[in-house]
Amino acid sequence: MPGLYIPFYCLNDTQIVLIDSGFAWTGRKIRQRLDSLGLRVAAIIHTHIHIDHICGDAAFLEDEHAPAVYGSRLENDLTLQSYKDNMTDDPYAQQQAAEVTPVMTAFSSVLIDLDGNGQGDRLIAGLPCRDLTVAGETFQVIDAPGHSPLHHLIVTPDGVCCLGDALMYGLSLEKAKSPYIFDLIQDIGTIRKIAGLSYSHYCCAHEGIFPAAELAGTVDANLAIFRGILEEVARLEQAEPSMEVLDATRQLVKKIGIHDGHDVFWVISTLRQYIDYYQQTKSGKLPGD
Repeated sequence: MPGLYIPFYCLNDTQIVLIDSGFAWTGRKIRQRLDSLGLRVAAIIHTHIHIDHICGDAAFLEDEHAPAVYGSRLENDLTLQSYKDNMTDDPYAQQQAAEVTPVMTAFSSVLIDLDGNGQGDRLIAGLPCRDLTVAGETFQVIDAPGHSPLHHLIVTPDGVCCLGDALMYGLSLEKAKSPYIFDLIQDIGTIRKIAGLSYSHYCCAHEGIFPAAELAGTVDANLAIFRGILEEVARLEQAEPSMEVLDATRQLVKKIGIHDGHDVFWVISTLRQYIDYYQQTKSGKLPGD
């Protein structure tokens, strides 16, 4: 979608498939634009269940002819529980929960599961892949965990690989200090495997599309951010080897230069993974380096 960076695929002259839907305000903008063009959303396929990828669904779910919604049922349940478990007095966290939990709850009755059962999945660049048929068109669903527990890549019938948040690109990549990750080891493994994909174009959430020629450089630039954080962890640990994890995390936040007070829980949970990894391995290098 122009200006919103929400990928979509045209089924025909009147119907499209959205790949994610953004925030609630994003969904409303998309709805207005589609209505003006006489287009209808036949389906929404979610790369993962995060607030900035699913809340736009609310603009479509109450329609008489509501779109089919695809995503990870298990990830939806896990993320909903995480919001409940980590609720704090922080107004920003409360606002996020108020926006996202109704959508996740609605998913419980409409979500069509994207998770594979491990049987019959083929591999693409070492990542499990299976087909999804939507209105007679075949999309590929590729497992790409790390950014979230059950993140997926979605490949459109015309061969564009929608990466969700598995990679950063453009301004997101230039400005990122510590991209959110659910699992450090899985995320690094997924990023390395993405380098072996062979599609004509790739689409990153929040930033847009880029050609295959830029994939290798984009992968390297993403891994460079991970390396930079791990090097800071190594320096901290070598300077103060007995430092507690929480104190190390606080110092790491300052060294990396994260000043935004929002989403503190997510920042800390991400950075602690680097500290835990270093403490376990005593290595300042990423797995595979």
